[in-house]
Amino acid sequence: LPEYVKPYLQFSPAYIFQFKIYGGQMFLCLDYTLEVKSRAYIRDLLKSFTPQDLNGRHAIAKITDWQRGHIVWADIETTLIRFDESGREEFVASAQVIPDLPIALIERNLKVAHIHFDLFREIKKGSLALEPNSSRVRAEKSVASAGELSNSVFPLFVNDLTITLDKSPLTLYRGNEGLLAIHSLAEPVVEFNRHQETPDIRDGITRYGSYESDPKKVELIPICLASLRDGMANLIERLKAGKFKYAGSERTFHTQLTYNSIVTVTSPEQILQECKRLLNEHPEWQGDPGLGRLFLAHTPEDGYSLDDEKSPYYAVKRFLLENGIPSQMVDTPTLQNPDWKDLNLALNISAKCGMTPWVLPNSIPDADFFIGLSYTQSHSQELRRLLGYSTVFNKFGRWEFYSGNTDAFSYDERNTFFAQLTESTLKQIAQSNSLSDSPNIYFHYSARFSRDDIATIVAAARRVRPHGTYHFVSINSHHNVRLYDSRPETDGSLSRGSYLITSPKQVIISTTGYNPYRKALGTPKPLEVTVWVEPPKGEAISRPDLKALANQILSLTKLNWASTDSLCGEPITVKYAGDIAYLTDAFLRQSESFKLHQVLEKTPWFI
Repeated sequence: LPEYVKPYLQFSPAYIFQFKIYGGQMFLCLDYTLEVKSRAYIRDLLKSFTPQDLNGRHAIAKITDWQRGHIVWADIETTLIRFDESGREEFVASAQVIPDLPIALIERNLKVAHIHFDLFREIKKGSLALEPNSSRVRAEKSVASAGELSNSVFPLFVNDLTITLDKSPLTLYRGNEGLLAIHSLAEPVVEFNRHQETPDIRDGITRYGSYESDPKKVELIPICLASLRDGMANLIERLKAGKFKYAGSERTFHTQLTYNSIVTVTSPEQILQECKRLLNEHPEWQGDPGLGRLFLAHTPEDGYSLDDEKSPYYAVKRFLLENGIPSQMVDTPTLQNPDWKDLNLALNISAKCGMTPWVLPNSIPDADFFIGLSYTQSHSQELRRLLGYSTVFNKFGRWEFYSGNTDAFSYDERNTFFAQLTESTLKQIAQSNSLSDSPNIYFHYSARFSRDDIATIVAAARRVRPHGTYHFVSINSHHNVRLYDSRPETDGSLSRGSYLITSPKQVIISTTGYNPYRKALGTPKPLEVTVWVEPPKGEAISRPDLKALANQILSLTKLNWASTDSLCGEPITVKYAGDIAYLTDAFLRQSESFKLHQVLEKTPWFI
C-alpha cells in the first residue's frame, strides 16, 4: 500500500482451509484470500466516529502485549475491553486499542481524513478479482501453499493417526464413471417471441423481442433533481427509441412508454415528499392491478453508502412498494450517459410491469414447481427477529409469485412460521388449479436444510398435497472447493456446465466458469448442490438423478430478468431470494415490519 494509506489500513494475503471427504478419502481444500484490517486507534477514530459505531466490536488491545477482546464501551481517553482469553474486563488507553472495522467504516475513515484511495478497486486487485489470468495465478498460489504445508505443518498426529499431505492437486478426468469424474452439460437455450430459441440472451432479446407479445402501455412518473431534468428527458427518449442493437421498448418488449411531465426537486430528500404528494393527488394509482404505471426516480448516490437504509433509494422504494406501485431507480451516471444501460433498464421496467421477457422452451423434467425459501434477520432489542418468504417458479422457470410473512418472528419460532409459509404458498399454487394431486416440488435454499427444517416443511406440505414428492436442494456457494482447467484454450477455470458428483446426494457444478458469453475477471467458484428427497408415505426413497439435478440448476441460471447477461452464477430461485433479502434487510432496519402490497406479489418487484 502507499505510505500515506498505511496508518489507516493493512492488506494481508491469507489462505482459508477446509477438510472435505469424498469417496472415503480426505482432501485439504485451500484457497487464497485477502484480509483487510483497520490500523486506526480508537482515540483517532472518535474524532469523527461515535462510540456507538465501535461498541461491541472485536478489537486488539495492548497492555504488555497485544490481546484480543470485545469493546464494551469507548471514549476518547479510555476503552473498556472484555478480553477473550481471560474473560476479564479492563480499562485500556484508547490510544492502545485498534477495533476490527468493516470495509464500509474503513472507507468512511479514509474519506474523513481526506485520503484519496480507491479502496474497493485495490481490494479487488489484491483479491485477484481484476486479474484476467486469475484462475491460473490462484491455482499456482494454492499448489505452492500446499507444498509449503506438506513440509512445515504435516504430518499431523491425531491420537494414533498420522496424516500426511500429498502436495500434488487431484487430477480430474472427463467421461469416467463414479465419483470425482468431470461431466459436461450443453448450454440451455431460452425462448423469445414467436418460439425463437437461442442460448445467447442479449442476442435473442434484441433480435426476436420478448416472449410475451401482447402490447402494453406504461405511464412513467419521472422524478429527478432540477439540474438533471434534461438528462431524465433524454433517458426516457432513449428507452423509447433505443440505440445500437437495442431497438427501443416497443419493438423489443412490446411496451409503449409515455409520460406527461418530469417532476423536479432541489434536493434528494424531497423525492419522497413528491411521491407522497402525487399519491395524495392520485389515490387511484395505488394498487393498480393493471400495473400500467411506474415511478422512474433518480436517487443520487453521493453522500450515502450502498446499504444505508436512510438513503432516498430505500425510503422511496419502500413507500412505493407498500402502496402497490412499481418503481425503477436510476443513478446519476445513467442519466448522464445511458449507453449500454438502456437495454437492461427497459428490461427491468417491462418485467416489473408484468411482461415476460423469456422462458425455457421445454419444461424441466420431473418438476412441477420450484420454491426458493429464505428469510431476513434483524436484531431488535437484543432479540433475533426473522421475516420469512418464498419465491415460486413453474416448470418452465417462469416467475409465478412472491409469498412472505407479514410480521417478524423470533428465531425460536422459525419452524412454526416456515410451516405456515409453506402451507400458504402451496395453497396459493393450488388455487390457480395448476397443482396436481401428486406434484414434484423442489425447495431451494442457499444454506443447508436441517432435519427439523425438512420435517416441518414436509408436514406442512402434506396438509395440502399428501401424495407429493418433496425435494430439498441446498445450494452452497460458501465453501472452499476450487476447480481448475489447465488446458491452454481456457482461461484456467472449469468451463460452465461442467459438474462432478462427490456423493450419491451431492454434485458440484460450474455455472460461471469459462464460457463463450462472458469473459470473467477473477476466479469463478462452483456451486455445491446437495439434495434430499421425501417421497409419499409408503414409497421407497429412490436415488436422486444428479445429472438431472445439475441440468435443473444450470437451466435456472438462464432466467434472471434483472439483466440481459446470458447467465448468472446462481439459479434464479436463490438469486431472487438473495435480492429480496438484501432489500427487506434494509427495510427492517428502518422499522420492524414491511408489508408488500398484494398487487406486486406476482411481479419481480425487487430486481
